[in-house]
Amino acid sequence: TALLVSIDYFFLSMQNNSKEIVSYHLVTRFFYISHVIYFSYLIHGARKISKTTQVKLIHQIKNSTMLIGCITVFGVFLLLLLLKKTEYIYLISEKIEMSYSLIITGFIYFIIRVKSDINVMLLNNMSKKRAAFKLYTIEIFIAIICMYYFLPLYGGPAIFVSFSIAYIIGLLYFKIRRLED
Repeated sequence: TALLVSIDYFFLSMQNNSKEIVSYHLVTRFFYISHVIYFSYLIHGARKISKTTQVKLIHQIKNSTMLIGCITVFGVFLLLLLLKKTEYIYLISEKIEMSYSLIITGFIYFIIRVKSDINVMLLNNMSKKRAAFKLYTIEIFIAIICMYYFLPLYGGPAIFVSFSIAYIIGLLYFKIRRLED
């Protein structure tokens, strides 16, 4: 996990644009507020899951975490739009501009990430750590390739687009391999 969420700064630092790094960091920190909320709930619910847990309990935890995650991510998205529109964001960001494209791509990425976080947590709690490791490896590989190509062309929003592509491919792999069974 640490590698996946740290490659963004590695690639951004190669761009040598400190304002873009700061604006990406601020958008990411705001969205992590939602991540902390739904992931805390997921950790609490996932403690009840084991390899022999009933399917009904797993679906209940997945559905409620998806709902909490989507609501909190959407709430942070609206907050960022409001702060940008009213220019109150400049009180926080010291006149660092956050583009709408950065905020929108961040929103898309974090919505996708909710489902991915749920899947990986459930795999870990159902004693499928090897499958979780494979899933992360695929996502890291895809994210690195995408960042290498997209970042020079599109800047900060390309990080969120790259992660989104990687997580979508991870979700497809999860579904195709039927890892939730």
